[in-house]
Amino acid sequence: MASARSHLKRLIIAAIAVPLLYFYVTKLPPVYFNVLISVAGLGALYELMSFYKTPAWTRGLAIVLGAFMLLSSALTGEILSESFALAVLITLAVRMITSPPGGAMKDVSVIVAALVYIPGFISFQMLLREVGAVWIIFLYATVWSADSLAFYIGSSIGRMKLYPAVSPNKTVEGGIGSLLGGILCAVVLKKIFSLGITYEGAVIAGAVIGAVAVIGDLVESMFKRDAGVKDSSRLFPEHGGLLDKLDGSLFCGPALYWTLRFLTR
Repeated sequence: MASARSHLKRLIIAAIAVPLLYFYVTKLPPVYFNVLISVAGLGALYELMSFYKTPAWTRGLAIVLGAFMLLSSALTGEILSESFALAVLITLAVRMITSPPGGAMKDVSVIVAALVYIPGFISFQMLLREVGAVWIIFLYATVWSADSLAFYIGSSIGRMKLYPAVSPNKTVEGGIGSLLGGILCAVVLKKIFSLGITYEGAVIAGAVIGAVAVIGDLVESMFKRDAGVKDSSRLFPEHGGLLDKLDGSLFCGPALYWTLRFLTR
């Protein structure tokens, strides 16, 4: 019964979220998407910093620097360039001024890793939006399809554990389902939209997203297991927090961007 309810909730969420995302992304100028993804990213960044019960100054600093990096990416179209270098410099300086030397590397490393992992990776989605709104739809629809098929196949016939040390419930069969879900969705979207790539290219892009979505999910699970938490937050009852919702797209955004550069060169 619990599994059936979980399936139903996934379908209801998709039925509501997908049309809203489609109209929001395709009918409004890119700046609106940039604002939306930046707000979600900063919320996810706060959740990640909260995993490790870091001092308040590190969370505040991470949010300010993350906002600076996202704004810089939106205005310049550049990824992890001068803004990231400046963010690291500021982090080092603030840590030196505010605290004694003990634990300095740990404090700084958490912030730097978090800035790369969330605002750094999310900024690739701003580039995709500039290429075309359809690629944001492609990204999220394909990630959702990959996650869904991975869940359904893994929960029904999954037997071989994929990486139990990080995520005991992930299975090899579920990973294959993610790959198939990504490919199937990509081919369907190629048929519906004018994507500017061939069907073979759509298969490649879908396979990349299907594979990378699994990695993105495992990376977040690694952080949560390291920090001893189950969900990134309780923002969405029974579904976790913003980071739980963004984990796959964080990795798949850069992967899709680089794949498109390869396919359209």
